[in-house]
Amino acid sequence: RRITLEFEADGGEFSRSDLISFFNPLLDGTLTVTREANVRSIKYIPEKAEFSQPTLFDPLCIKATLYCAAPFFTNPRDTAVSNKTSVPMLTFPFTSIKGVGITSGLEISANTFSISNPGDVDVGISVTLRAQGRVVNPYVASNGREIRILDIIEEGDVYEICTVPGSKSLVKNGVNVFNFDRKSDFFTLSPGISSVVIGADVGADLIYSDIVYNVKYLGI
Repeated sequence: RRITLEFEADGGEFSRSDLISFFNPLLDGTLTVTREANVRSIKYIPEKAEFSQPTLFDPLCIKATLYCAAPFFTNPRDTAVSNKTSVPMLTFPFTSIKGVGITSGLEISANTFSISNPGDVDVGISVTLRAQGRVVNPYVASNGREIRILDIIEEGDVYEICTVPGSKSLVKNGVNVFNFDRKSDFFTLSPGISSVVIGADVGADLIYSDIVYNVKYLGI
C-alpha cells in the first residue's frame, strides 16, 4: 500500500534540508500513529516527496508518499504469553522448626494457551520450547492442525518454531533442522480466540514454552 502525508513545517531552510535528507529513498523507516488509545506502526520506504513554498514568508508544505511493502499496521510491540507460572507457598510472618525442609514457591506449567487475535487477518506465531527433562516428539497444535517434531530432546534443549508466512522455520539449539512430521501444518491463527496446545508423546509436563505474535490491522 501507499500512504500519502501532507503537512506544514517551520524552520526555514534548515528544516527544508533536514526533511529532504529524512525522505531519502535509500533509507527505510517506521511510521507510528497514535489515535486515541490505539498505537500502531507500519514499515515504509520513502517513494516521493514534494516541497512547495510560494514565498519565504509562507510555511513549507510537504507532500510525501510512503511505500509499504507489508500493507498492514501492527502493534509496536509483540504480544508474548508463557506457560510458566509461580505459585507462592509461604506467607509472612512464619515459624519453622530447625531441620524441616521448606518449599518457598512452586513453578507450574499449563500446556494450553488461549490466544487472542483482535486484528483483521491471520497471524503467524513464534513458539519456543525448552526441555526440562526427556521429551519425546513434542508438538504444537491448534484447531486440528499440528506441527510435530520427530525427536527425543533432553534437558537444556531448545526448539524454536516459526509459522510467520515468509519466515517459516524449525530451529534446534540455534541450528535449522527439518525433523518434523511431513504431515505438519505450519498454521496461522485467524482473527478471534484460538486455543493452542503444547504436547508430546512423552514428557509434555517437562516443556516450558513461550508464544510470541504480532497482530495485523487494515487501519487505525
